[in-house]
Amino acid sequence: MSERIEYPGLGWVQLGADSKIVDLELRFTITGRPVVLKNGKRALPTGRRCSHGYFAFWNIVNAAAVKEWMPEAVKQLKRQWPFRQHLPDHLELNASIITYRKTLARADASNLYQAPEDVLQAAGVIKDDYQIRSHDGCDRRLDRKNPRVEITLTPWKDSK
Repeated sequence: MSERIEYPGLGWVQLGADSKIVDLELRFTITGRPVVLKNGKRALPTGRRCSHGYFAFWNIVNAAAVKEWMPEAVKQLKRQWPFRQHLPDHLELNASIITYRKTLARADASNLYQAPEDVLQAAGVIKDDYQIRSHDGCDRRLDRKNPRVEITLTPWKDSK
């Protein structure tokens, strides 16, 4: 016998007879202009030079757009995730990340879901982004008036 429970604002959780999560659907929305994480990084020299005169060490830092977006996105997710604990780290997930952007500017789809994954981890929804096993249902769409990122997490189902 299984039991289906609705968590207000989060979605449905299906528990099997052994109390394992059978079905889970968590939905989150991050409002504001989505950022591209990969293009949002800069390499800065540490100030040390090797004997050949080149910089030996580089610090990789996020650009200004990413630095502005991340804290606000974490606040928004924390308001939508009322629990103090992350999802169990043995739970493998599928993430459907739909990015609504103001323009049709070109952006690599894989770079658009790296920042939301980092925000899920920083907000305490998941322990580490290694839990996200697949990205079925990801898309880039146009919405000039309401740019946002919509994230749906479901358990990963092995197709074997």
